[in-house]
Amino acid sequence: MMNFEISKENTITKIKASAKEMIAADIISALAAKYGEENVGMVRIGNSSKKNEIGVTVGTVQLEDGSEVPISVTIGCSVKEFVSRTSAKGKVYEVFDFNSAREAYENYRLEKTAQKKPSELDSPLEDQVEF
Repeated sequence: MMNFEISKENTITKIKASAKEMIAADIISALAAKYGEENVGMVRIGNSSKKNEIGVTVGTVQLEDGSEVPISVTIGCSVKEFVSRTSAKGKVYEVFDFNSAREAYENYRLEKTAQKKPSELDSPLEDQVEF
């Protein structure tokens, strides 16, 4: 884990950019180890509002006509607020509470599991993440 210090030269914006670059590099490295370097990299997506994300081709899909096409996933990285602050335009930013957010996700998963039919509980994806 990295430790940063806010200073006049090392601003919140610079710290966020550094943290985002580090985690993106870690994710790319892990995905490349699993899917191959040729299938992982930074991609530019979006129509009118472009953004950079991590892209990975995870496999292929056979279409009804018999042709195969790649299936790709993109992952967006965002650094959450670590200090409460108000922007020059008056927008208030609160500190991100990782533990509360994790607990909210676990509660969400428990609720989703409780709503599933018994036949769905035997799914091999039962213990996977849910969006």
